[in-house]
Amino acid sequence: MNSPLAVIDVGTNSTNLLVVDSNGNELTRVVSTTRLGETLHDTGTLSADAIARTMTQINQHIATARQLGAEHITIVGTAACRRATNA
Repeated sequence: MNSPLAVIDVGTNSTNLLVVDSNGNELTRVVSTTRLGETLHDTGTLSADAIARTMTQINQHIATARQLGAEHITIVGTAACRRATNA
């Protein structure tokens, strides 16, 4: 039996988790506002507070995915991670 798959999407405003079973059935979907890119437009960088909030949420998402049996977790960074000079 294949273990569930988990993906964490780290976006400019939210950090989201999706876990599906081996048949593609959704086990959980969690949408969390983390505001990673709150200072990006003005400074071109991610603030330390925003990074800390986002890392805390990523760690919570990882724990949730592991509790659901996910052995492989993919983390994808979107616009804020690509644009920030300190990504």
